[in-house]
Amino acid sequence: MSDSEHESEEEMVVEDENYETGESSGIPNKREPRQVYLPGHQMQEDESLVFDPSAYHMLHDIDSGLPCLSFDVIIDDLGYGRSDFPHSMYLVAGSQAEKAKDNCVFVMKLSNLNAIKNEESSSSDDSDVESDSSDDESKDQPVLQISSIPHLGTVNRIRNTTVEDKVFAAVWSEKGIVNIYDLNSKLKEVEKANRNRKIGSEEKKKKFGKAAPKRLIAEHKPLYSYSGHRDEGFALDWSSKSPGFLASGDCKGNIHTWKPSDSGWVVNLHSLGGHKESVEDLQWSPNEVNVLASCSVDRSLRIWDTRLAPNKANMLTIADAHDNDINVINWNKKEPLIVSGGDDGKLMIWDLRQFKVYIFIFNMTH
Repeated sequence: MSDSEHESEEEMVVEDENYETGESSGIPNKREPRQVYLPGHQMQEDESLVFDPSAYHMLHDIDSGLPCLSFDVIIDDLGYGRSDFPHSMYLVAGSQAEKAKDNCVFVMKLSNLNAIKNEESSSSDDSDVESDSSDDESKDQPVLQISSIPHLGTVNRIRNTTVEDKVFAAVWSEKGIVNIYDLNSKLKEVEKANRNRKIGSEEKKKKFGKAAPKRLIAEHKPLYSYSGHRDEGFALDWSSKSPGFLASGDCKGNIHTWKPSDSGWVVNLHSLGGHKESVEDLQWSPNEVNVLASCSVDRSLRIWDTRLAPNKANMLTIADAHDNDINVINWNKKEPLIVSGGDDGKLMIWDLRQFKVYIFIFNMTH
């Protein structure tokens, strides 16, 4: 139920691109036609899944050293709509280690992110430039600076927000606790870290394996912790309209709302009740300050007005929005529309002005 589990990319299947007909007769290589891979396609023994470089402007492989169930992009101040390479970005992620005490929250800076190279044009280069290729490849290698915060237990989900130029991360632990961390000191650390640490290098992977790159671990306690949930959870969202406001949902169907205070955060101890099973996702409205949407394993979609008492806050409900668990929801930034995705393989769009009936459905089952 991680962030990455709910996302997929269309891949291509190629039947041996370098397949040759004849032995050494000089017959040119014959390429089999590319086919789009669809779920349910029966793979043949001589078939393999490969990515199509032409589908990407940029593609890099990042190794944090531990598996991560959830990550979030930290919005920087370098401006939106950047198009010139190389790019840079900041991430926060939470690990899933074998032992609870070995888990971390990772703060990462990725820089020198270059566009993917055109293999056909690069293969036509003369051999006399090969001596310079290693230097060029080194310059083109992306760089990863990473710092980490010790965290007890697997991180089920992590979300960050910025409040008055300070970056905070809310972290759902498998231990049933929601922690809030101040990431600013960690962001400063990654700015000062070794700028020569490369990512995406086969040499580095062979040398360091899962331990690459070295993690910079320091004592870093959460600003605030809440252990009042009845179980662990996965649903977590910061409000974009009310800085510092948070909502968290657990596997028992309970939702708690948070608001910032002078001493940290105040959590409403009375949960928003309505869901009968695990709350899978929460999304604050991007336009209405007090409006919150939720979805659940119980197949329902619910809209809440958080100004009201918890037992009266459920304004709209679709009891059976999907045929199976609903895993993810998101708002349209301009129109009163919500998209939902479920285990039934369907993406559905709902209009709050006529909420009982979906206005569009995309079936991804095959």
